[in-house]
Amino acid sequence: MHPRYMSDLVALARDISLRSPNLRVLRLSESSGWDQADRNFFAVFLRSFFSDLQLEEFHCDWFPLTGSMTQDLLAMPALKVLNINQELLPLLSNLQKHPLAKPTLERLHLSVNQADVHCLAQIVPLLLPSKLKVLDVISKSAIPSPEEVSELLSSIGRCCTPDHLMELTLDHISLLTTATPTSNAVDITFDDVRPILRLNNLRVVSLTSYSVQLTDGDTKVLAMAWPHLETLHFDTKRMADDVHTTLKSILYLAKYCKNLHDLSFRFADHGDIVQVAVEEVEAVAGHSLLYLSVGHSTIEDPTSVLDFLNFVFPGLKHLSVHPGNATCENWNIVQGMFQWR
Repeated sequence: MHPRYMSDLVALARDISLRSPNLRVLRLSESSGWDQADRNFFAVFLRSFFSDLQLEEFHCDWFPLTGSMTQDLLAMPALKVLNINQELLPLLSNLQKHPLAKPTLERLHLSVNQADVHCLAQIVPLLLPSKLKVLDVISKSAIPSPEEVSELLSSIGRCCTPDHLMELTLDHISLLTTATPTSNAVDITFDDVRPILRLNNLRVVSLTSYSVQLTDGDTKVLAMAWPHLETLHFDTKRMADDVHTTLKSILYLAKYCKNLHDLSFRFADHGDIVQVAVEEVEAVAGHSLLYLSVGHSTIEDPTSVLDFLNFVFPGLKHLSVHPGNATCENWNIVQGMFQWR
């Protein structure tokens, strides 16, 4: 969609509603050149366009929808997938004024500028998320407090159905750029994460904007709670001396999450890898992990770490280390060996 062809776009919007009343899936892709005046002009026609349709899927994560547009979409009785750019406060206001009649949403992708996490925590139950399989919220700014994150995770854990929710992504774009040398991710504890452990069908958990303070014991509990995990991303860019997870946490994830193929996780190895029982390592040998991001994880014995990774994850394709890692020389040795595969 390009504003240069605004008259054609408006005509198309009118034509679709007249000629394709049974349209069920609508995707509006972005092109450059949209200023605010263009957006405002087209929004008028877009809303009238919605009123004549009964969609099951709507995808438009670049065009900021007004509250009334989102209200029209949510009123569609068969809507299952919603991928939109919508600020949270007007969304909350609409849901409070016009409650959903029944649970229909299966996938919700929200792109927001200001992440009012307290507001999002109130939105979750109003979505009637018993059928929700995917919850994906990406914000551009406004890093929340640990208390707000705890409230949100508690709301998700309480309101979503364990058998249904498969993907959970809560991230901030400003914290995901590779240009950022270190992380200012929000510190949260294992107790903050605990409410979502009941969601035992999760395949994807991406919380890269959150620095989760874990012990090896916590990781074991987490891994046992999410046996179907395929992707797990926590913040790894934080430089800290108080990391309490070791390679034993990686071992637990390999043991209890058989399908895990993409992992971002931080740990510290102080040369005590030999404390891991040989039997434990042998039990998980040949795990199918493909991608491992360790960020600022520190190691003292690259040979032992290399042997561990070679044995447990023989198919590993990519090992990512943050360039400012305090033990980058040791990691270079490990990475150098993987480059010859």
